[in-house]
Amino acid sequence: MRPISLLSMRPLVCALIAAGVAGVALTLAGVSTPVQMTLLLLFLAVAPATAVAGLLRGLDMFAKILMAGVATIVINAFVAEMTLSAGVWSARTHLIAIVLITAAATVVQLPPIRAAMAASLPTARAVEPAVEPPAIMQAADAAEPGPAVDALTLSESPAEEAAVAEVDHGRAAG
Repeated sequence: MRPISLLSMRPLVCALIAAGVAGVALTLAGVSTPVQMTLLLLFLAVAPATAVAGLLRGLDMFAKILMAGVATIVINAFVAEMTLSAGVWSARTHLIAIVLITAAATVVQLPPIRAAMAASLPTARAVEPAVEPPAIMQAADAAEPGPAVDALTLSESPAEEAAVAEVDHGRAAG
């Protein structure tokens, strides 16, 4: 049995998205038909998932489907929460926000934009600092170190302990 690839599912996904877009158009136009709500729910489920799945390169099909499904739920819930907290919630506002987020995630996948983003990303090589450290940092590096402290016991070094004991002994004698 041959595994199903995403390319073999592309016509089905395109048909689902086209039907969903028809539902969005009907809703935004204010047309009320029996099939409008079904098409709208289809759009809200399939379009964000498809846009997010396209961004997930390098994952196997199951991981893409799982992550895209979770992202769809998160996107829809986040938009609902933000519009409710802003006091501007309506079905039309929610739908427009989902369309804009889906469109943005789809536009990012276009080859010219992907190439421009890849060119603007920094490379993973070591870069020398462009300027010298500030003078205060150079002065701190050049300053004499303070007394040496043992990190484990928080006591001074043996030579310094002997010097302190000598001074304490001198005070006690005098």
